[in-house]
Amino acid sequence: MFDKGVVVVTKVSELVALTRELRTPSWSRPQLSLRIDTFGQGLGDAGVVAFAQALAALRSFDAFTVLELDLRRNRISDGGCMVLFESLGRLPKLSSLSLQLEGNHIGPGSAAALATPLQSWHGSSLQHLTLHFGDSLLPGCELSDFTESMGALERLTSLELSLRTDSQGLDDAARELARLSSLKSLHLDISGSTIGTVRPLAGALKQLAASASLANLGLDLWGIEIGDAGAHDLATGIVALRSSLTVMSLRLGSCSIYPEGGRFLALALRRLRLVWNLSLVVGSNHIGDLGVQNLAEAVGKLTCLTSVKLDVSGNEVKYPGAAALAKAFQRLPMLAVLVLNASTNLLREDGVATLAESLDAMEELRALDLNLRNNTVGDVGARALAVAVAAVVTSGRHSIVEAKLLLSADSFGKGGALALTEAGRTMRAGKNAAHLDLRYFNDRKSLNEHCLKVAATAEWLPRGRVRRHSKLR
Repeated sequence: MFDKGVVVVTKVSELVALTRELRTPSWSRPQLSLRIDTFGQGLGDAGVVAFAQALAALRSFDAFTVLELDLRRNRISDGGCMVLFESLGRLPKLSSLSLQLEGNHIGPGSAAALATPLQSWHGSSLQHLTLHFGDSLLPGCELSDFTESMGALERLTSLELSLRTDSQGLDDAARELARLSSLKSLHLDISGSTIGTVRPLAGALKQLAASASLANLGLDLWGIEIGDAGAHDLATGIVALRSSLTVMSLRLGSCSIYPEGGRFLALALRRLRLVWNLSLVVGSNHIGDLGVQNLAEAVGKLTCLTSVKLDVSGNEVKYPGAAALAKAFQRLPMLAVLVLNASTNLLREDGVATLAESLDAMEELRALDLNLRNNTVGDVGARALAVAVAAVVTSGRHSIVEAKLLLSADSFGKGGALALTEAGRTMRAGKNAAHLDLRYFNDRKSLNEHCLKVAATAEWLPRGRVRRHSKLR
């Protein structure tokens, strides 16, 4: 039940037994974290009501100030949630609450019911709040009480909120977010929502910038067609945080962004000089080479970066975009982690080779994840990747310990496959005992003969193996 200071409970009987143990004089583990994990158990309303009743019994104890409830993929409806939320309101001494409800049968009533426990925490010690409502659409007319109660949590320093809503819901949420002047970390996932503009969200970011405390920002707008106008609005909000932001994650895939929108985002990025951890997803848009060039130039100016995760997949990127990315990565002297997804583009051998050659300049690089699936890598590109990956191990100037390459099985020939195999042997023999995780993806339902041969003789992988996948997971 105990796991490094965390009490993990998966059944009601375990929670009841824990309550009994708390009553014994021998209890000597104060201020622990309680995690209730019923992921995928098929828990219904009756089960969650039983958990709620057992939770309510904890209100007499101060042993737990951190509570995590993982109720994903069950059969909980609004009725069960209402009882659960009522019991949470009886735990006013919580400093951290995480509630994950994805994959249940909840609706707007659950969000409205959550307003009551939030009100009980006004002025309390609650500092960290994580709420995941799942994929059900929560209309704004049903969210007003919830968002208003959330905005009154003046001591909140960390908020992670995931929900699907409409324009009114975003307006209300943004207005209340702007009131949380103590926030240091904000992660907002509204992907798949039916909204027309992100201007209210940008306005909230500008107001939060006045407190100069927000250091960690994550926004997930995947699938919302914000267009270039939305990219401009977001950029104005993000750049307002330039004096405090150090970690940023933007997920803007399938947002109908074109080169002009990419330029707006780049103008904001280049001013975030304090950011050391950046994750930017602009895959499945229409930014093309011009948009990628602008973004790459901006990334190259962020010399404090130690971790970069960049997704430009599905944007018809060619050699100019690849060359711009390579140049940007070479300008990052402290880069330790590089994850680049450039799959499903129009890269050919020269673009792949240019990316590969940029690795030599990254002397601090420890982990590389490069996805070039659905491009024309060719033998020249495969050899360039093999040479570059092996060189950063044998040169003695680098500290790389792991490289992961995702390639289409039919994008190069026998010569490229053999070169990659040899690179794996070289990495294993290096001083860091690094390993190459090489994944061939079978995009045409049949692996080429040379890939089968490599897979059959891949004994050089110390902690991995050549994997043959029928689809990208």
